[in-house]
Amino acid sequence: MEKNTEQNLAVVRERMMRLRLVREQLAEEVRLLMTHTEEEQLRWTGSVTDLMEALYCAFEQEVVTDEDGIPASFREIVRQCCRLLHVKMPSNPYETATRGRQRKGVKNSNYLTRYQRMLEKGTHNILFLHIA
Repeated sequence: MEKNTEQNLAVVRERMMRLRLVREQLAEEVRLLMTHTEEEQLRWTGSVTDLMEALYCAFEQEVVTDEDGIPASFREIVRQCCRLLHVKMPSNPYETATRGRQRKGVKNSNYLTRYQRMLEKGTHNILFLHIA
C-alpha cells in the first residue's frame, strides 16, 4: 500500500511539474507577443476566450512588468493585447478567462490543455499560430 502511495505521489509531482513548465512557456509567448506594435497590424484569429486564458496565465506568472519591475494588472495586459491584436475587449475579462479555464472534455478542453498537447507534439510558438 505504501509503495502505491509513493508511486501516485511521484506521478502527481511529475504532472504538476509539466503543467508548471507549460504555464511558463505560454506566459513567455504572451510576453513576447507584447513586444510587438499596433503598426504591425496583427490580428487574433482564435477565440476571445482562448486569448483571455492565455493572458491570465501570463498575469499569474507575472512575466509582464512595467519599467520598475512591477507586475502588470490583468486588466492592463488585456487592454494592451486587445489593442495590439484588434480584438474587442470583453466587459469582464476575468470572467471570460475563468469560464474558459473551466471547460472540460476532449472537444471542448481549455486552452492550456490544448496548448500542452501541442507542445508535447513538438509544436513551437503555439500562441502565434492564432495570429495573422
